[in-house]
Amino acid sequence: DSFDISWVELYPDKPWNFNNDISMNPNLDISWIQKYPDQNWNWWTIGHSNNFNISWLEYLQHVLVDDFWNSLGFHERFSLDWVRKYPNCPWNWDSINKNFNFLRKFKIEYYEEFPLIPWNWILICKLAQDFDMEWPLKYPNLSWSFSQISKNKNLTLNWLHKIPYPYFQIKFKDNTNVVDKEWDT
Repeated sequence: DSFDISWVELYPDKPWNFNNDISMNPNLDISWIQKYPDQNWNWWTIGHSNNFNISWLEYLQHVLVDDFWNSLGFHERFSLDWVRKYPNCPWNWDSINKNFNFLRKFKIEYYEEFPLIPWNWILICKLAQDFDMEWPLKYPNLSWSFSQISKNKNLTLNWLHKIPYPYFQIKFKDNTNVVDKEWDT
């Protein structure tokens, strides 16, 4: 897109659409928002912008628009480093808990560092690439989803040995239950 923000200043009488056209511009930069802070920005789009950089929060951390914080939680590059750097911002944990890119990278250390966050254990069980069966053994009172753990790509027979029936009720193609199988150990 060839849009240049200087055009707004050159042609102030034009009907500039900050909510859609300018907010959605692929060249969006924090300097635009700083220059025109009172415009009707599309905060959801800004939070999703590929150009978004955590340094933008130096200026935007006081934005109290739910759409902005919701979209940041879904941002493909979201990291807990953002929360660590700006702990007093109104982070939307519901959005963060639905961010597949983030949940794929989930580590149990996140829970240990932020134990009061209502983590989405169902999705974590299914998506976390580093999921380890030691997690439910170490923290048995969390809301583990064994049906989702059984869908985790890292599932091994060793996990089935660690967690007893009836938690894993895996059906095989021949419709036998996991407890009907003889396991070679």
